[in-house]
Amino acid sequence: MLGPPGGGKSDLSAAIGFTQIVNGWRLFRASSALFEWLDPWRRSAISFVALSIGEAFQE
Repeated sequence: MLGPPGGGKSDLSAAIGFTQIVNGWRLFRASSALFEWLDPWRRSAISFVALSIGEAFQE
């Protein structure tokens, strides 16, 4: 959600989350599962940064 401050983005997000919980959705994820899920993106980000740094030193 994008918009200026005071537009109610946080309130809307909280209301959506609360409604999902009331309807039986699970919004909790164990940190180990979260890190496992994020690992491919972390690896690609580290590779990108390493390549960018390497290119900067070659110039």
